[in-house]
Amino acid sequence: MFQEATEKWMIKSFQITIDGLKDFHDNRRILKGGWDTFSTILENINNIHLVGNTNFEIAIRMNVDRDNVNNISEFIKFLTTVRYKLNKDNWLSEQTLIFV
Repeated sequence: MFQEATEKWMIKSFQITIDGLKDFHDNRRILKGGWDTFSTILENINNIHLVGNTNFEIAIRMNVDRDNVNNISEFIKFLTTVRYKLNKDNWLSEQTLIFV
């Protein structure tokens, strides 16, 4: 689906919403079977390089409210760590992954 979006439909920008760190996000975003959505999202982001086309941007957005406002700094710190790991293989540049 991602490959089709970037190649056939020429979509160049994607936004992925995460509600905070793993425990908080998974408590809010519960799949029907109770599966972990946070790890799935990170795995999907990490696997995007398999598509081959890197002419796109991914924006990570955090929904903030009174329940998680105090976790913004910790979440940004985590995203910085993830960005380092994603850039380790030089397939996802800082320009490709945007933190908004």
